[in-house]
Amino acid sequence: MRTRFDEQLRQLNVELIRMGSLCEEAISIAAKFLEGDKKAPVDKVFALEHEMDQLEHDIETRCMRMLLQQQPVARDLRIISAALKMISDMERIGDQAADVAELTRYVEDTVAQGRLHITKMAKAAVMMVSESVEAFVQGDLDLAHKV
Repeated sequence: MRTRFDEQLRQLNVELIRMGSLCEEAISIAAKFLEGDKKAPVDKVFALEHEMDQLEHDIETRCMRMLLQQQPVARDLRIISAALKMISDMERIGDQAADVAELTRYVEDTVAQGRLHITKMAKAAVMMVSESVEAFVQGDLDLAHKV
């Protein structure tokens, strides 16, 4: 029985990593467009956001099934609870990336200084998403504090 639960936790981690990578991609595309790369596939952000919405639903269903079938306690319960919170936050990141992509339609060329800040913010956001998911999957408390 525990082997099955461990496999479910492993699959949960895989799905969290996938959702994190979608967040990173959406942020990067929207930022590239704002930086002045008019060839950046900004419409792809909307597809990524839709995929994140679906993935949130799938992960939430998986977590609820694990809670009901396995009735985890202590550490396992905290892992599942944290995963539920993470997917909600990552879905919101996807929504915000889509909002930025939508706004790019109305943004004319911006001054170089503004673009520099956007680039820095986007890189910081991508790094934070990536390291947060990694810290969770690896159970790395030091990395979590760093983020």
